[in-house]
Amino acid sequence: MAIINVRLLAKIFVLNEKGEILLLQRSRTDERRPLGWDLPGGNVEYNEDPNQAVLRELKEEASITASDSQVFYVGTETGSHYIVTLLYSGVADSTAVTLSFEHERHQWIKPEEITDFDMPQKYVTAALMLNRE
Repeated sequence: MAIINVRLLAKIFVLNEKGEILLLQRSRTDERRPLGWDLPGGNVEYNEDPNQAVLRELKEEASITASDSQVFYVGTETGSHYIVTLLYSGVADSTAVTLSFEHERHQWIKPEEITDFDMPQKYVTAALMLNRE
């Protein structure tokens, strides 16, 4: 069976100097998960390099950049689309976050604290792996 509806997402665990990761709270007007917590990142556009897409999304959503970003986990899910999520880790070049209209607030947390947030299981699994690196 051929897969017709595929979405490619690129998300990043951006770490500060304390080893904390950045979470963003979605806007209350978000169509999918209003006020839900998320990682910076989003859809990889057609013909876009995922490595550039994740850094573009980080800059658009939080106005920061990251270095040493690399894929360390790949998650998949099925529904109306087959979704492949590339999860990156990287080091924040600055922690001075300025949010876009897409988000209400942000929070820096220890990776193991992700279990306190309502996040997709693939993010929880990957965040707990960060402690082993």
